[in-house]
Parts: sequence; structure tokens; C-alpha cells
Amino acid sequence: MKIGLVPMSAKPYHRGHHYLVTTAAKQNDKVLLFVSTSDRNRKGEFPISGKDMQEIWIEHLESIMPSNSQIIYGGSPVRKVYEELERADASNSQDTYRVYSDPVDTSRNYPESYRQKNFLQHLLLQYVPP
Repeated sequence: MKIGLVPMSAKPYHRGHHYLVTTAAKQNDKVLLFVSTSDRNRKGEFPISGKDMQEIWIEHLESIMPSNSQIIYGGSPVRKVYEELERADASNSQDTYRVYSDPVDTSRNYPESYRQKNFLQHLLLQYVPP
């Protein structure tokens, strides 16, 4: 099975996010969307509450997601991707995983040596640009 992993803060969700999700849905049998529910407070920008964004997801966005997608709320989206890959690696999964994200985001907290050691032994990981 081909599984797409999409980590996102999506505050706010926009057309580029939707293109990424629909592309992942077309290229994979299953798509896991890891959506942040943390608040976004950046200097000079309007603050966005994670709780409010989750309500928007539930009330408006879930209904437009592709049928082969599953939304997982909470936690660090990038960390959730790594946890999913760790589970697959531990079970010797034969599935193929594609991570749909900016490589800077997915490598921000995890050096290449860590990713090589933990995730590339049994899995095919591909960066698929939006």
C-alpha cells in the first residue's frame, strides 16, 4: 500500500494546502493528515487559535477532504510523521511512504543522521514537491 503523510499547521488552510492534500490523495492509497492544534502567535501577524482552527477543520474542511484521507489532530505534525514511520519500521511494514512537506520543515528538529538511521532502513521515503 502507498501511504502519504502530510504534516501541516495550516493556520490558515489555503489553496496551496488543498493542492498538496489532493495531490497526495491521487498518488497514494491512503493519506494521513497530521494537523496542528497549537496556537499561532507571531509578531506582526494576527494570532490564530489552534482550538478555533480545529473547529474550522471539523465544521468546514473535513467535508472537502479526499475520501482516502484521515485527519489526525494534535501534537507536532512533523513528530507525528516520524512516529508513524517508526511504527512502520518496527513492524517491518512493506508499505511505501511518501512525505508531502517542505524538507526544511521535516528536518528542522531531526538531523539527517537521525533520519537515515531510523527511517530509511526498511522504508522508501520520497519528498514529493507541491
